Amino acid sequence: MNKSQMIQTGWLVETAAGLMYWPMSELAEAFKYCEADAKPVPAWAYASELDAHQSAQATQEA
Repeated sequence: MNKSQMIQTGWLVETAAGLMYWPMSELAEAFKYCEADAKPVPAWAYASELDAHQSAQATQEA
């Protein structure tokens, strides 16, 4: 994994209900679901794949 080609997209937290995701702006909310000694895990995506996905989504919404 080459982080220079990646973009952090949000935060992951493992809970009893399963894996939960929060966007970058909701780090404080993600911490609410962590145990006292845990913290949210950064979620990363390849910039090229994220761009392709966003372009495809924009095309479908148009």
